[in-house]
Amino acid sequence: MQPNKFTRCVDTALFNSTWSLVTLYVFAITAFTAPASIAENQFESVRKIVFSDPYDQLPHYPVTKRLFGPAGDNPHNALRAAAVRTLTSDQDLAEFPAGQKLFQPNGICYAGRWAIHAATRYTGLFGIGTNVPAIVRISVMLGDTERGARRTLGMGVKLFPPSSDAENHGYNLLVMDNISGSTRAHTSHAVLDNHPEYGGLPSLGVIGTALRIRRDMNAVDKALSPAGPNLRYRSVSHLAAIGVTPGAVTNSPHWVRLRVAPETPDVDAVDFREELALKNYFDGRLTYDIELAAFDTAGKTRANWTRAGILRLTEDVVSESCDQRLHFGHPRLDQPP
Repeated sequence: MQPNKFTRCVDTALFNSTWSLVTLYVFAITAFTAPASIAENQFESVRKIVFSDPYDQLPHYPVTKRLFGPAGDNPHNALRAAAVRTLTSDQDLAEFPAGQKLFQPNGICYAGRWAIHAATRYTGLFGIGTNVPAIVRISVMLGDTERGARRTLGMGVKLFPPSSDAENHGYNLLVMDNISGSTRAHTSHAVLDNHPEYGGLPSLGVIGTALRIRRDMNAVDKALSPAGPNLRYRSVSHLAAIGVTPGAVTNSPHWVRLRVAPETPDVDAVDFREELALKNYFDGRLTYDIELAAFDTAGKTRANWTRAGILRLTEDVVSESCDQRLHFGHPRLDQPP
């Protein structure tokens, strides 16, 4: 839906900051560790739960201000509680008090592998030879799942690499399309990265929701993040440090970008979850190219990108646990980019 004359009266900067703050919690990157045997067991445990309870038909969970509870410092403010949990919990699975996610409740989940085959200067999970299992969730912001609506596509990638540490949870990477969404016919065309563009104003129908999100999220992030809220960018340096010997040099890309492989066919479907079902693709697999770039003062569009590997999705499910239990913790920002 295109903004009408009322939306033109709303300050553009206010909405840019509002919808950028949403990305701080919904699409960000954090790192966790797990030794080889534990990592494998944890991957299988998470996979088993996520694939255990598929729906009989696609649900459509709405997102309304009612789900957020009272505003401000009220102890029943569900929005603030969710933000605190997201910034402080590293669990792979969680029980959401509202019975659904508050921002991206409708999704499709996958099992697959993250593999890096190109030699670059980057380390950790971006280093050549990396090949680890992954649990992935693709979702849209708020409640619009169908073709013709403004859909903001995002992907959460939960990686389970070998490590000498004893933490029993995955390492999370989250990337997204432009913040305000797109009416493109095929969500597979979305290019997802850790520094999304604003993409214009949100539609009139979500003004109240946007304002509420801005107030509560800003308050929580200001309290918990040492560097304060960052409106768009999330560092991936946590992922570059995994498996690096203490004291050794860690090299991280500044930007990470995922896009479907060039040979991927377009699938005509009403709902994005039907479009991205693996049965529609060759050999029941969907492959995303992993592209990496160092910081460039000219911006990411002019950066020197390297196609470093692939994220290959081999199993899929639309399930209650995918929507209602799979959890992606986000890091607090310790320093600005």
